[in-house]
Amino acid sequence: MEKVGDVMAEIITFNGTDITEYVNVKKIVHDMYAGEYPDKIRIEFEDKDNLWPRWSPQVGDYFSYRNDGTATGKMYIYDLEYENQKCTLYGCVMPPEMKVRYTKTWESVYLSQILSEITEGYSHQLNAVTDVFYKHKECNTGKLEFLNTLGQLESAILVIYDDNIMLVNEQALEAQTSLFELSCDGAEVSISDHTADVFDACFVQSGEYSGACRIGTGERYYKPNITVPCSSDAEATRYAKAMLRFANKKKFEIRWKGPIIPELSAGVCITLVNDDIPAYSGDMYVYHVRHDYNTGTSTIFMRKPLEGY
Repeated sequence: MEKVGDVMAEIITFNGTDITEYVNVKKIVHDMYAGEYPDKIRIEFEDKDNLWPRWSPQVGDYFSYRNDGTATGKMYIYDLEYENQKCTLYGCVMPPEMKVRYTKTWESVYLSQILSEITEGYSHQLNAVTDVFYKHKECNTGKLEFLNTLGQLESAILVIYDDNIMLVNEQALEAQTSLFELSCDGAEVSISDHTADVFDACFVQSGEYSGACRIGTGERYYKPNITVPCSSDAEATRYAKAMLRFANKKKFEIRWKGPIIPELSAGVCITLVNDDIPAYSGDMYVYHVRHDYNTGTSTIFMRKPLEGY
C-alpha cells in the first residue's frame, strides 16, 4: 500500500508557531468523521518544565499535528487540563463561531447563499451538491447544527478541514474508486448486520406538501418528523430520498481495528478482504477513523455504499 504524501517527522504547532522541539508528546488520539461530527483530537503532553501554563493556551486558540502521511489541519482548543506535570489539549476542527446560535429567515435564496452567509470569514464551497433554490428557509439553532440538518436533507455531509467548510454530496463520495485492499487477517473485526430492517420507502409530509421515495417492494415505511418546512412537493420528494438514505445507511456496519494506517482518513472507499467470512467482503465506505498514536492502532468504521439513492 502506498502512502499518501511524503514521509515526514512529527510536527506540532501552537497558534501557527512550530513548538515540536519544546514538547514531549505522550498520547495522541485523532478522530476523523465524514459528516455528522467535526474531527477532534486529544493530545497529552509531559510538561515537567511547566511550559504550557506560561504559554497560557485559551479556549479558541489553535494547534495542529502532522506525522507520517497525516495532517490534522487547524484544530481549535475547546478544553484543556493540567495535572501532575501533564497537559492535555482537546481540539476540534470546528471554528468557535460555528457554535454560536443563529436566528435568520431567508426568502427566495440559494443554498450557496446560505452557506456563504453562515460561514462568513471562512473558505466555503458546495462539492457535487446542487445549488438548490429555496422559497423559504429559517434557522433558529447553532450554525453547525443547522448546516448539518440542511446537508442531511440534501443528501450531503458537512466537512470542515483547516478552516475550509464544505457541503459534499455523500453519494458521490461512496462512488469513489477504492484506495486499497484492507485485510481482516490479524485484525479485530466486528460486524453489525441489520439489513433485514432496511426501509423500503420514505414518506415526507410538511403542511400541504408531500413527497415519497421508494427503493424496495416491501412495506417497511419510514416517516420522519421533518422540522424544516417544505415549500413544494418537489422539495418534499427530495427530502424523502435524503431521509431514506439517512435511515438506511448504517444498517450494515463493520468496525476494523489493527495496525495504524495514518494516511487513511474518513470519506474514502476501500476494499475489505475477509477470507473468514467472504460475504462480508467488498467495497466499503469509511465514515469514521480513529488513530491512536500511543498504541499504534487505527480503528476504522465502515459500511456498504448505498445503491441508487
